Amino acid sequence: PPVNLLRQEIAGTDIYLDILHKATSANDSDGGNQIPSSGSLTGEQDDDLRVIITESEEKLRDLAEGKLVSFCGQILKEASEFQSNSGDAVNVDIHCVIELRSPVIVK
Repeated sequence: PPVNLLRQEIAGTDIYLDILHKATSANDSDGGNQIPSSGSLTGEQDDDLRVIITESEEKLRDLAEGKLVSFCGQILKEASEFQSNSGDAVNVDIHCVIELRSPVIVK
């Protein structure tokens, strides 16, 4: 595979691992996002805590989705550029071969 695509794959894997690390470290520090029992919080505080956790999960999901979309867009862009560049080179080579095979007319 082309070196550019390998670099992009490494960058994508790095982004994925960063997001995975952030998600798991948040779970570890929050005790797995466990909400304390209702005995220590009032019903309203319990609901507020659930909303905060849901919002943070949604922000993380949006961040991961945005980075993934950006990464995939970049890969597709470079792959199409690579394909068009290699296609042009192939066309040029074909024209050279056709010219070599064409008959030579001497007047």
